[in-house]
Amino acid sequence: MSETFALKPTHKAVRAYYLALAQLANVGAKHESAVRATFDTLLEAAAGPLKWTLVREYPVSRKGAAPLKLDGMLLDAYRIPHGAIEAKDDADDLKAEMLAKLKLGYPSKNTLFWQPRRALLVQDGKVVLDSAIDTKPEQLVAVLERFFAYSRIKWSMHLKAKLRREMFMNYDAKNIRSVYYRPFTERLLYWDEVLVDVPSHQARFFPKPVAHDENRLLCVSDVGYRSPFSALVTRAPVDLHLCASSDGFECFPLYTYDADGGHRRDNVTDWALEQFKAQYPKAKITKKDIFHYVYAVLHHPAYREKYAANLRRELPRIPFAPDFAAFAKAGEKLAALHTGYETQKEFKLKRVEAGKKPDWRVEKMKLSKDKTALIYNDWLTLEGIPAAAHTYRLGNRSALDWIIDQYQVERAKEDADKILSDPNRADDEEYIVRLVGQVVTVSVETMKLVAALPSLGDGKSAAGYTQAEMDAAHHYTIEEEPAGA
Repeated sequence: MSETFALKPTHKAVRAYYLALAQLANVGAKHESAVRATFDTLLEAAAGPLKWTLVREYPVSRKGAAPLKLDGMLLDAYRIPHGAIEAKDDADDLKAEMLAKLKLGYPSKNTLFWQPRRALLVQDGKVVLDSAIDTKPEQLVAVLERFFAYSRIKWSMHLKAKLRREMFMNYDAKNIRSVYYRPFTERLLYWDEVLVDVPSHQARFFPKPVAHDENRLLCVSDVGYRSPFSALVTRAPVDLHLCASSDGFECFPLYTYDADGGHRRDNVTDWALEQFKAQYPKAKITKKDIFHYVYAVLHHPAYREKYAANLRRELPRIPFAPDFAAFAKAGEKLAALHTGYETQKEFKLKRVEAGKKPDWRVEKMKLSKDKTALIYNDWLTLEGIPAAAHTYRLGNRSALDWIIDQYQVERAKEDADKILSDPNRADDEEYIVRLVGQVVTVSVETMKLVAALPSLGDGKSAAGYTQAEMDAAHHYTIEEEPAGA
């Protein structure tokens, strides 16, 4: 049940509704205006606790045509429309009336077509309920509950507060951004301070779309993580739970910017650069090199094992490995591999087809029991998946597992025909099958690079600093120098 919809089949308002209809029938008053009044009264009773209002004869504009007048529209306390009402008497063919009204341009997002004996609920252009309600108060209330529960907006606490403060936004197509929802899974987000509840500091990292071309974001498991430690470099903003729904992730950019996108600054500080140059006096080190060095170190199995307990308590501290250049080069390759996953060559998987007619549409992919094959759909199976594809893991899932999890059709629980999310692309039907091969390549190449990483050594300084002093230097993304530095 909805948390806000309170009407029950046994409530006084429901009993009064059926009694009023019976009394009207006894005196032969069955015309639309008479029976409609009883339904309006019931709607107002249901809307009252929500502080919604039923506005009768609600006007709706149409492009290139005269405005329509709906029998009613439910508006919330902020005058936002939530659902349209069209009432008829029992002499009308309700389905025919519905089709005629929709053809004229009546709303199809959430409209309830009602008559005393029947109710048709249209949501998102489809009839989702067709119920006999003349003697069945349970079905009447079920229809109303679903009608009232419909929303195109997920109202969060912060969004409601912004509405109360009358914070408004102006639509700008430039605010549509590609963001990482999960590993190697990007979605479109409307980037706006009103709509995005908690943008954190990422607005400073990617203030304009152009920043996506040059900036990089190093994301690591936040303290107290529950799934295995993860690190991933991205080229766009990320969801808080990037690699695990149970964990948060801290993000460190290569650059930061002013709000207007100007004044690009290195996020690796001058102070940190000095410490690395002191440790490696013969190496030519840039701030970008340090960024890549850190990324490689965070992938080192020995590092993750040795500092497992520390990583759960605090953000990573980075040791000085004997061979800075090798780690910086490996980190650069890893970052390029992970941010450029869509441009990688597809791993050569054997395609086993079950017919001559190609079918690239995905409903839900799954692995075979031995995980060497991926059942793409009823038509296609991909065989020859190497073990390395399952070894490269981000959180509790491999990179390939994330693709299987995210690239599936999501349907409404109450209506299997209603698609909530569809990853298939009409403009690029083979995108998903190609992505599978590319992510397998990314996984295999990642594990090769990780296996080739040189020893971390003991991490001790060779420049005369104490280990405690060097530990302080390892927080390379701090924008201010440590106290006393």
